[in-house]
Amino acid sequence: MIKCIIAALILRLIFSIFAELIGIPSELGRGNTITLSDEEIKSKLVDFVIIAPIIETLLTQQLIYEALKRYLNISFVLLISAAIFGAIHFLHGLQFMVEAFSTGLVLSYTYIAWRPESKSQAFWMTVALHALLNGIAVTVGFCFND
Repeated sequence: MIKCIIAALILRLIFSIFAELIGIPSELGRGNTITLSDEEIKSKLVDFVIIAPIIETLLTQQLIYEALKRYLNISFVLLISAAIFGAIHFLHGLQFMVEAFSTGLVLSYTYIAWRPESKSQAFWMTVALHALLNGIAVTVGFCFND
């Protein structure tokens, strides 16, 4: 699990730098000041750290893998899953979508790696990693919000 966390953070950084170098604009949180009440902060934390990881893992890792594993090579399933994960984050901007693709690769790999143990274990390990990554992102976002 530690390897997956490190891989996700490194891939996200690499894709972020790459996106900046080729000039993909980022619309998410850069220079935007948002003031939230304590209740709104709690709500956002629940959304980003609990609800989103469960729903996104179900839709972009579990359902995609289980539907396509019989028809496609695992590498293609991994790429398709990551691409869909990236695509559902498009509303946050193109750069964030590219960064989410890299996170999607790691999350899909986590699901596929744990799947031989059990579908349930693969699902919850992926949710846990996703929740941890979102928790880090939300914390950093709150700490460095202009």
